[in-house]
Amino acid sequence: MKMTTLRNTNGFTLIEILIATVIITVASLGIASLTVGIIRGTAFSSGLTTAITLAQDRLEESKRLSYKDVGTLAGTENYGTIANFSGYKRVTSIDNNNPASNMKTITVTVYGASDKQYAKATTILSE
Repeated sequence: MKMTTLRNTNGFTLIEILIATVIITVASLGIASLTVGIIRGTAFSSGLTTAITLAQDRLEESKRLSYKDVGTLAGTENYGTIANFSGYKRVTSIDNNNPASNMKTITVTVYGASDKQYAKATTILSE
């Protein structure tokens, strides 16, 4: 009786499995870092959009007031004082450039976390 050895060449070797694992790991890390970057970018864009909206709202409010009453808007709205936007601070300044020209410059600056400036908007109001 003659013994024959069976050689099955179907399947993967250990080296092939290790190489495939390394390739999959590297690709997964790349995708994970891309995902983190996208999440950070989305959070920044959301904060910037909110800050711009808050600045524009204040400028629109200044346009609704009369020329002599617009000065009442000057000041700082600290964190927690803006309804529904507790993570933002809004500073409104009114500069009476030249009283003879009857023009005022209104500047609104909005800050986010850690007093990081997000948006600044300016308009000129005339009598």
